[in-house]
Amino acid sequence: MLELHGATHRRQKLLDLLDHAFIDALDERFCTLVPPFGQKADLIAACLRGLGAPATCHVIGGGDLDGTDASIEEALTRVVGHGTGALVCCLAGRLAYYESEEANARFLLHRPEG
Repeated sequence: MLELHGATHRRQKLLDLLDHAFIDALDERFCTLVPPFGQKADLIAACLRGLGAPATCHVIGGGDLDGTDASIEEALTRVVGHGTGALVCCLAGRLAYYESEEANARFLLHRPEG
């Protein structure tokens, strides 16, 4: 999926996938559903930092944040619960947060080193 990221003419396909079909592409071994009581930007940021996330992340989707780098707190505050698909990338290929357009479909994506 991420190979679509760099191609301008395919970018909209990626953004559309983030809204709907991206859930189907997730590898269940590396994703954890965020429980309803934990679906707050500050709690998710704390989980990501606990898994080694740096202060800045890259955002794919998420409206006007798309394609930008932002602090984890800013990105999550503007993404969590806002009804658009977004991927907040913390460590390339290892740690991210995925927000689906669907209610309560929020996931921590974590692939340990090694």
